[in-house]
Amino acid sequence: MLNVNMHKCLVQWTMALLMVLLPVASLTCAAAQASATEVEQAFEAINQRIDKARQRGDAVALTEGQMDKARLQLDRSMFDEAIITANLALLSAKDVKSEKLMERVYRLLSECYMGKHLFFESLDFLYLGCDLAAVLRDTSTMAWYLLSISQNEEYIGRSSNAIAVNIRAIDLFQRTGDRHLLALIYRGQGVAHAELANYSVAVDYISKAIDMLDDLDDSVNLGIAKFNYAELNLLMGDAVRAQHLLDNARQLLKEQSWYGLRAQSLQASIMLYRQPHSEEGISLLQRTAEQQGQAGDVSGQAATLCALGEAYMTQRNMTLAIQNLTRCLRLAHRENLVKFVRKAQRGLAWVYGVGNRYDVAYGYLNRYVAITDSLFNLQSIGEVNRLENQAAIRDKENQIAQQRQLIEANNALIRQERMKHIFFYVVILLMLGFVGYVVYAYRRQVRQTKELNRASAEIESQNVLLAQQNRDIKDSQNYAKRIQQAMLRSSAQVTDFFSDTFLMFRPRELVSGDFYWSKRVDNLLLFAVADCTGHGTPGAFMSIIGTMGLNQVVTEFNERRPAEILTRLNDMFCHAFEQRAGAEILDGMDIGICCYNVDTRELKFAGANIGLYVLRDASLPPATSMLAMQKNGRALYQTRFDRHSIGYNFDQSKSYSTHAMQLLPGDCLYLLSDGFSDQFGGPKGKKFGQNAMRNLFCDVSHLPMKEQQQRIEQAIDVWKGGYMQVDDITVLGIRVQ
Repeated sequence: MLNVNMHKCLVQWTMALLMVLLPVASLTCAAAQASATEVEQAFEAINQRIDKARQRGDAVALTEGQMDKARLQLDRSMFDEAIITANLALLSAKDVKSEKLMERVYRLLSECYMGKHLFFESLDFLYLGCDLAAVLRDTSTMAWYLLSISQNEEYIGRSSNAIAVNIRAIDLFQRTGDRHLLALIYRGQGVAHAELANYSVAVDYISKAIDMLDDLDDSVNLGIAKFNYAELNLLMGDAVRAQHLLDNARQLLKEQSWYGLRAQSLQASIMLYRQPHSEEGISLLQRTAEQQGQAGDVSGQAATLCALGEAYMTQRNMTLAIQNLTRCLRLAHRENLVKFVRKAQRGLAWVYGVGNRYDVAYGYLNRYVAITDSLFNLQSIGEVNRLENQAAIRDKENQIAQQRQLIEANNALIRQERMKHIFFYVVILLMLGFVGYVVYAYRRQVRQTKELNRASAEIESQNVLLAQQNRDIKDSQNYAKRIQQAMLRSSAQVTDFFSDTFLMFRPRELVSGDFYWSKRVDNLLLFAVADCTGHGTPGAFMSIIGTMGLNQVVTEFNERRPAEILTRLNDMFCHAFEQRAGAEILDGMDIGICCYNVDTRELKFAGANIGLYVLRDASLPPATSMLAMQKNGRALYQTRFDRHSIGYNFDQSKSYSTHAMQLLPGDCLYLLSDGFSDQFGGPKGKKFGQNAMRNLFCDVSHLPMKEQQQRIEQAIDVWKGGYMQVDDITVLGIRVQ
């Protein structure tokens, strides 16, 4: 009774399941019928077009129709029918004599044969189409052909051909600037060189591809490139680096299921490289091979079976090695995977050779050599045919000349032995000469190395000495700078006398040949700007003498008149530098000195090659008789100066003139050395010049003195640009209150 009830329940569940599945099956069948009907209608429409074109004798329309039909058959995986139709289109296109149309047919035929896994036939049409695209100068189509040829050559294992095509593609993509396609070709070129064991070249190409794909943010192709790099590192024996790259590739290709199994296979190979007898690695390879077979990854399964066979070879398990290598060979033969056919035959030749089955091993070895020659020595095929023809001709000639050869045989043997002896002696002499040259070259190299080391040591010693001397000179200059700054600070500052003033002081080097000086005596303010001979350390010495001389003249001699101060200063220079025949000292300084009466605003000035500029409103009475420039309602006056310096020729008869003027509130005074106007710069590398300097004073005169300083410094910096400062620069600006 229980069995009957169970049977009834089973029948009820089955009927319910059928009630659910029947509508679904009906819908699926209806959809398939509708799709088949649409395809049949499409074929019928294309056939009608073909018939009409044939009736009209329109070869172009006929070719287009046959190409559309072949394309539809290719999309429906009707590869045999697509190949036949595409070949008919090729015959029709030849009647049209259109290179563009022929190129399209070649491309279609290559895709049809590729779908059929007839890679050699596909490559024939790819090469033809690529040549036509080159004639048509269609770079985008050429790019497609070159990339397809490279991938197909790589797939079947013709690495030499792949390298040649890749070189052509690299040149094209570099000229067109297509970095993405260039990166893909770099990856393919690296894989091809790895197949030929050119590992250093392969590393260079794949590294370039990885860098470019990383910049282009192409994660999928970046993952593939890193996967190839991991395989390459394993071939070079770096399992640690290979594992790191494989982990990166897995992360990038985690959404690409088709590459996950290949990564799994490589993981097992890394494990077996580290531990050749790892059962875990063997088991992983076995699972991967079965999973790849179920997923339809034929190339990946062939690679895994080959790796599994090689692993068993390492473990000396010849039975399982033969079993897996044979499976790999059958699969590679079926799918035209020549690269794995070659590898499997090489492995089987080794296994059977180890097992003393030399006849079988020799057969596999012969086939391996034949495939290797076809893949890597294509140019030797024509050479072999030529040599075979020549051999046939020689055989006939030998038959004719057989009697003569028998007569000359003994003489030939004697000559041959004699030539061997002569060749042996020549080789011995050449080897002795080579060894002697190597010994001589080695001794000469040792001698030159010793001399070079001795010279290097001497240069190093000189460098240390020069560095120490340079540090000493630098320290001395820094100390001289502190001394000069202390002396400049020891005199009263102009800013103590005038509330609105500025001082621009820019030495060319650490110490300066320019100096400024000021002193207050009762209601008189004395201030000066001087430019001594040269700059740097010599100029600094002269500036110290000048500063001490001014202090002595004003303090000890109680001299207040500018011209008399300069005259006494000139006398002091004459006495300070004793002149002797052959040891003359032609040094001195240019100076401008002012004496300003605080109560009356009267200014007295004397200059030795340095003038004073007075700038005031143009509507006011002139400051001096020399108007240097008038601009923007402002007048710039220049005070006369004497055109002979302090010192130089040490003529004690020289005299200087004092020029007096009445200053007004708001007047601007400018006292400066010639380093400002003599600065080179600008677009043509010329001097700043007097006119530009006067224009600048007129433009900034309405500003407070501190802002004037900023504008003046900015102007000279812009003018100087990249040029060096040629002289010390000192500019003193004062606004009368």
